[in-house]
Amino acid sequence: MRFIKSLFKLRLKMDLAFRVDAFFNFFTQLVYLIGILLLFRVIYLNVNEIVGWNIGDVYVLLGTYFILIEVYNMTFRGGILSLPETVKEGNLEIYLLKPVNTIAFILLKRVNIGRVWRVLPGFILLIYGLKMNDIHAGMNLVYYIISLILSLIIYTISNFCISLLSFWFYEVNNMFYIYDDLMEFAKYPDVIYSGIIRKVFMTIIPVIIFSSFPARILIGLSSFQEIFAYQAILLLVFSGISLTLWQRGLVKYQGRG
Repeated sequence: MRFIKSLFKLRLKMDLAFRVDAFFNFFTQLVYLIGILLLFRVIYLNVNEIVGWNIGDVYVLLGTYFILIEVYNMTFRGGILSLPETVKEGNLEIYLLKPVNTIAFILLKRVNIGRVWRVLPGFILLIYGLKMNDIHAGMNLVYYIISLILSLIIYTISNFCISLLSFWFYEVNNMFYIYDDLMEFAKYPDVIYSGIIRKVFMTIIPVIIFSSFPARILIGLSSFQEIFAYQAILLLVFSGISLTLWQRGLVKYQGRG
């Protein structure tokens, strides 16, 4: 734990050394946020609702999406993306021999505090959506935060599973790019998807639940019990897959060495 804290402090000092870049990141996110607001304003000019979601609901959804993505990018993305290169170069022993949890160290070794500015537009959009609908969240806010954390964990583990494929495949970076593209579907209400696409995006590649589920709780479209139950099942499944890949990958890696 002390090692992890030291790692965070080191990353914070490094990121604060580039404060101009941090402010620039915030500015670019703000411009993008304004663009999103204008886009959905145009879409909702002639309708009040689309499949049960009004414009305020969609802003809550988008705010949730941006918070999720930017918190992930700030905390776990760098470490996860570094694992395939570490495996490829045969340097994994450096982490395996450290007196800390190896998986936790890999996930947190490239925390980028400088990206914290990029989370703020998501909060702005979320609050704006709540005010538009005059929603007083109450306890739903607590359930929303729990659901958002569960989404973040599942999203992180699913990305970690991709990085673990590097034990068997030489190049996996393209898989991350594909997953990033698929995450674009998370910007829209889950109810617009149907058939096989919905089934795939709810289970195998559960991108549409990451932001829609927490947002549903906050705006009162779903009960927290059913959302938590579904997320708990996904969490158990993906945790089991990741641990299996990790253990078998280590066996293959050590055998190769």
